[in-house]
Amino acid sequence: MNQIASADNATPTRSLRIRLRIIIALVLLPLLFLNSGIFYFLYQGIGEYDNALDETIEKLIPLSELAFLVVQAPMPANDYLLHHRKSERSNFQLIQKEVDRGFDRVIKIYQDEEKILKILQTARSKWEEGKVISLDILLDKNADDRPGEIEAMESLDELLSHVGFTLSSIRSDLLTSTLQRYKIANLIGEKMPYVALTFFLTSITLIGSGVYYLYVSVSRPIKSLHVGAQLFRQGEFQHRIRKWSDDELGQLVDTLNKMAEKIVEDRQELNRLATTDPLTGLVNQRQFWQTLERELSRLGRTGGALTLITFDLDHFKSVNDRYGHSAGDQVLVETAKRMGDCLRPVDILARYGGEEMVAILPDTDCTGAMDAAERVRLVIQNNPVHLADGTSISVTVSAGVTTTRNSQDTAKALFDRADLALYGAKESGRNCVVSQC
Repeated sequence: MNQIASADNATPTRSLRIRLRIIIALVLLPLLFLNSGIFYFLYQGIGEYDNALDETIEKLIPLSELAFLVVQAPMPANDYLLHHRKSERSNFQLIQKEVDRGFDRVIKIYQDEEKILKILQTARSKWEEGKVISLDILLDKNADDRPGEIEAMESLDELLSHVGFTLSSIRSDLLTSTLQRYKIANLIGEKMPYVALTFFLTSITLIGSGVYYLYVSVSRPIKSLHVGAQLFRQGEFQHRIRKWSDDELGQLVDTLNKMAEKIVEDRQELNRLATTDPLTGLVNQRQFWQTLERELSRLGRTGGALTLITFDLDHFKSVNDRYGHSAGDQVLVETAKRMGDCLRPVDILARYGGEEMVAILPDTDCTGAMDAAERVRLVIQNNPVHLADGTSISVTVSAGVTTTRNSQDTAKALFDRADLALYGAKESGRNCVVSQC
């Protein structure tokens, strides 16, 4: 954001206004004998274009930032329903403050435009409804009513999608209005050679040069901006608008490109947060199921075998009770790392919940998976976890192994068999590997 701010405040190496004044000077030479009305008409056309540029810089960026924040707003509530992390409440409070400030800013910008102001006020009222729903979810007001929570989440998504669509529509209208004003100014410029031809034949060269210079320095950058804005509107944030010069248009291009880069980075970070367990850095449960479904689909096309291993740390509750939850977290992190080191790069290790881990081993039969599970078991058993305070904690792990039996195996059936094998390992005295192949 600091880089974006510096781009806004930077002094252009060659001002767009200076170039427009050069064009005006070239056009005025053959127009000295025209009446004041024609001169006023030309001045108004150029002024209309300047106003369009100012409006673009002033109004487009706050709307874009607000629309992006509104898209993020349902995520804490959604993640809270999935994982019940209390930290999502503070995440939502941060987003809520940013959205409220964003609405205050755009409403102030449009306070003199009654039609747009009314739309923004309606959008804000929808946002206020969304805030209430989000807080109900995050405060567990419907904790005993799971279908009610899901219905509330769907209502929240619908409300905020409507708000996002409304803000995008205003942004689109702003771009359209700017382009219409530019067309008016451009139309005036195109007619100038015909007016000048009436008075001086020599003015044709001057006016032609001025129009061409206007096209090179203004029309092409505006076209690039228009195309880029349309692509951004469609979600193509990987696109980068071409920068033709270092004037005000160049500053706007820099700002829009940096905004797109920030959106891409934020999306990548949101995707990482949505698919990764925050404590261990492993794949989370939701991503595990998606990966397992994808691997089974691939297996149906290519054939081969796929094996699932479920791990559970034995008597882990006693570790938390004896050493504290902070120590328990350190044990989980170190154990997850050791498990990952025992597996291949192509294997997928996920934290399913609590002290339970699950590994997907593509192109592996039951024998290979049993060897891998036994390797993990021995590494965990023989290597106590050493805490920063010097405490050593010894833990063991039980494992259940299963493999695909036919192409009709579902993800749930495969997981249930692995879970049943894990139960067998627990019943067999723990710290062992049992298969359901």
